[in-house]
Amino acid sequence: MVDKTNLKEQFIRMVKTDIEKQRQSFESARQASIDAPGKMQSRYDTMGIESAWVADGLGRALREKELNLKYLETFQWTEFRICVGIGSIVKILSSDTPDPEYFFVLPVLSGYELCENDMTITTLSPETPLGKVLLGKKTGEKIPVNFPTHRTITIEELI
Repeated sequence: MVDKTNLKEQFIRMVKTDIEKQRQSFESARQASIDAPGKMQSRYDTMGIESAWVADGLGRALREKELNLKYLETFQWTEFRICVGIGSIVKILSSDTPDPEYFFVLPVLSGYELCENDMTITTLSPETPLGKVLLGKKTGEKIPVNFPTHRTITIEELI
């Protein structure tokens, strides 16, 4: 049996660690743009401008991830046992691999791998191609997909 509360807490810890790493990268890039010489050393010297662009992009990504974390911390899902929804853990079988795959459908932040009871469970949001395909589907449904290759997936179980 998978403990969704434990998975959610594990996921939140991972995201917080990720945010801290992003914050350090942002601070380094911001400091590099501040420390860049004010006067260009040559007409090709764009270090200060490029550092500022990097810092701006990192800052935006950091703010977005922080907002997603706050949303996730307060989000309450309902249990879906009939069809795939937010909060579902989905076991799928694929025509191109014998091993089952597990996905935890969350409202935000895809691609993190969580471990529970010797299972690797990947987070998935409705914005991802697979998330879009899975939402609303029922156990036993076979779904043809074209990503990353053409294959058929079967929803084996909703946990």
